[in-house]
Amino acid sequence: MTPITNEKQTIDLIGNSDGMFLIYKHSPICDLSATAQDEVNAFIAKNNNVISIHSVDVLASRPASQKIEALSGIRHESPQILLFKEGKCIWNASHRRITVAKIQEALAANA
Repeated sequence: MTPITNEKQTIDLIGNSDGMFLIYKHSPICDLSATAQDEVNAFIAKNNNVISIHSVDVLASRPASQKIEALSGIRHESPQILLFKEGKCIWNASHRRITVAKIQEALAANA
C-alpha cells in the first residue's frame, strides 16, 4: 500500500487518475481498523498487483482524509475503503463490511 499523507497527494491521485484504485482509511487506535487492515492485507496477498492501493492514517493525516471525503462525496467513516474509477468513487465499504470477498466483488462488478 502506498501511504497518502497530505492533501496534495490526495488531489493528485484522485484528480489525475484514469484507471481504478483503492483508498483504505484507517485509525491506528481502532480495533475495527485492525480487523479491516487484516482483510485488506489478505486481499493484497491474494491479488498482488491487481489494483493500486493507497492508505491514509486518519489521525496522522487528517487533512488528506478530509480531502478524500470532499472529493469523493462519501461521508468519512473509519475504517473505510473506497474504489475509484477515473477520479470518481464508485464503491465504498466501512467497518465489518471490509472483507476480501467484498473487495473482490466490487472489482469484478466494476472492471
